[in-house]
Amino acid sequence: MSVRILITGCGGFMGKHLCNRLMNRTGFWEEAVLFAGVYDETEQRSLEEALLNDGTKMSRWPKILKGDMRDPKQVSAVVKAAKPDYVIHLAAQASVARSFREPELTMAVNVDGTANLLEALRQESPGARILLVGSIDQYGPVDKKEQPVPESHPLAGCSPYGKSKILQEQLARFCVDQYGQDIVLVRAAPHTGPGQARAFAVADWAAQIREMRQGERPHRLITGNLQVIRDITDVRDMAEAYLLLLEKGGTGEVYNAGTGKGVELSRIPPLLGKLGGIEDLQIETDPRRFRPADIPCLVADTAKLRERIGWKPVYTLEETLRDMLA
Repeated sequence: MSVRILITGCGGFMGKHLCNRLMNRTGFWEEAVLFAGVYDETEQRSLEEALLNDGTKMSRWPKILKGDMRDPKQVSAVVKAAKPDYVIHLAAQASVARSFREPELTMAVNVDGTANLLEALRQESPGARILLVGSIDQYGPVDKKEQPVPESHPLAGCSPYGKSKILQEQLARFCVDQYGQDIVLVRAAPHTGPGQARAFAVADWAAQIREMRQGERPHRLITGNLQVIRDITDVRDMAEAYLLLLEKGGTGEVYNAGTGKGVELSRIPPLLGKLGGIEDLQIETDPRRFRPADIPCLVADTAKLRERIGWKPVYTLEETLRDMLA
C-alpha cells in the first residue's frame, strides 16, 4: 500500500526542490502519494512551473491542496484531504530580515500555524510521522570558542524569526510528551541554490551578477553586512537530509543540518564575479540592508546527523553558486 506524504509550504524555495526530489525518487518513497500544501493559486502556479522546468512527469505531480496555516479550519481541511502517513512542515515566514519588519506575521505563520497543523494531525492522523523544520538561528549569538554549535547548546534567538522557531519547537516537544505524536526536529543551517528568491542575500547577489552579464546594470554589486560567518548549505543537500530524517530520525530527537563549516560572506561576491565572468566587479555595502541585530558567526555541529542518519553534503559552495548563475 502506498504511503501518503504531506509537505506544507510547497510554493516556497525548499518545497519545490523537495517535491521534485520525491517525485523522481526510487526506493522507500518511490510509490508515495504526495500532497503539496500551498497558500494560494500564485504559489500553485510557481510550484507547477518549477516541476515543469525540472522535467517532472505530469503523471507523478503531487496533488495540490490550498490553505492558510493561520486558519485552523483550512489546515484541518488540508489534513483531512491528505490523511498523511508522513508530514514535512516547511510552511513558514522564512526571512530573518522580514521578521524584523513584520514580527506579528512571522509569529502568526510560524507559531500559530504550527499549532494548527499539529492539532489537526492529532485529530485526523494521530499516527503520522512529522518532520518539523527549524533553524540554527534558534541558537542566537554564540561565542566562536563554542562553535560549531551542538544540539545541546541553549537556545537564545535574537530575531523574531529565531524566536518563532524556538516556540515552534517547544510546541512540538509538548505534543511528543503529552500526546505521543511522532515528531522529528531539525535545526537547519542557511541553504541556498537555484530558484531562491531575491529576498535572500546570496540569491540576490547571483541575480545582480546575471543582470550584469546581460548588460542591464553596471558592474557594481550592492550587498548588506559581509562581515559575518555562516554555515551555507546547498538546498539539494538539505532536501536529502530532510528525507533521511523523516525516514530514520528518532522521535523527539533534534538534529542540526548543515555543512559544519563556516564561510565569511565577504568571500561570496568575488567568487560570484569570477564565476560570472565579471572581472571588474565593484562591491558596495549598503547600510540599509543591514539587519537590526545580526549574529557574527554561526556554524552547526552536524556530527549527530552524519553519524546516526548517514547524511553528508555533496555540493561544494562553488558548484552551488555556478548552478545559481546558470
